[in-house]
Amino acid sequence: MDTVNILSGGAAQGLVRGLTEAFRAVTGFAIDGEFSAVGAMADKLRAGAPADLVILTQALVARLAEEKLVVAASRDPTIREFSTDRRYAVAVGRRKIEFRNTNSLVGNPTWDIVVQKTGYISEAGKCLVMQAVIDDRTVVMVLLNSYGRYTRVADAVRIRRWMEAKLAEHTAAGHSKI
Repeated sequence: MDTVNILSGGAAQGLVRGLTEAFRAVTGFAIDGEFSAVGAMADKLRAGAPADLVILTQALVARLAEEKLVVAASRDPTIREFSTDRRYAVAVGRRKIEFRNTNSLVGNPTWDIVVQKTGYISEAGKCLVMQAVIDDRTVVMVLLNSYGRYTRVADAVRIRRWMEAKLAEHTAAGHSKI
């Protein structure tokens, strides 16, 4: 790979173009990208457009959140139950087939996971989509293109630690909860 492919809303185009030469001088990599309106970017993300880096603007995140797919899944008790069970056995004829959850966080008592799904698709690699409660806040994480088997779980742990640290700083500075 000698080019970093960026997918972003149009607002970031000027910033990225301004950094292109400095980025190439430091890393040796070129930057190429697709920049378009929020609606078009949401369509490209849903279609699995290939990208090394996706810049999510507040408008794009809001647009994708409007679809509320993870929140809708969290309202279904069957989906919640099966997605957060550590393992489940199904009788098939005279045999039992056991399924194990690949998200090790579901068995961790320090995590309050409402609904989750791990998986792999060629367009986005190893993924984790999860709704969890962190510091009394409902959070939806979408982690794409994890390199290793455990990277997506480790990334979720890092995001949680970062959130908790930032919220603690905010509270320590005398601010009320966000």
